[in-house]
Amino acid sequence: MAMTRGRQDNHAYVAIDDVIADCDGIPNSDPMQDGQDVLASILATSGAELSATQTIARQQDAVASLRRPEPVRRTIIADVTAPRWRQMLERAGVAAELLGEVSRSPLCGCPLLGAGEG
Repeated sequence: MAMTRGRQDNHAYVAIDDVIADCDGIPNSDPMQDGQDVLASILATSGAELSATQTIARQQDAVASLRRPEPVRRTIIADVTAPRWRQMLERAGVAAELLGEVSRSPLCGCPLLGAGEG
C-alpha cells in the first residue's frame, strides 16, 4: 500500500496481486481480496508503537484511576463502620458466637460491600 499527497488530490495505491507460489515458495491459501478489503484490514490494525507523549498519558491515567485507591477505601470503610455494625447486630439479638465469627471476617464492618462478592 502506498499513499501520495498532492495539491489537488490524495491517492492510495493498494497492491492486490496474488502471491506467485513458483517464485516465492509460499503457498497462497487466502482468497484474493479487493482493494477495499485490503484497506479495511490495514486500517483495523495498528502496528505503530505508542509515542512518548501517549505512553506518559497512559501512565498518568493509570495512576489517577479510581481503581487504585478502591482497596484502601474499602479498608477505611470497614474500620470505621465495624463498631457500628457490631452494635446493630447485638441489638438485633445475634448470638455471641456468631458475632465473634463476624468480627473475625475480613469483611467485618462492610457487610453491604461484601454482599456482592463471592
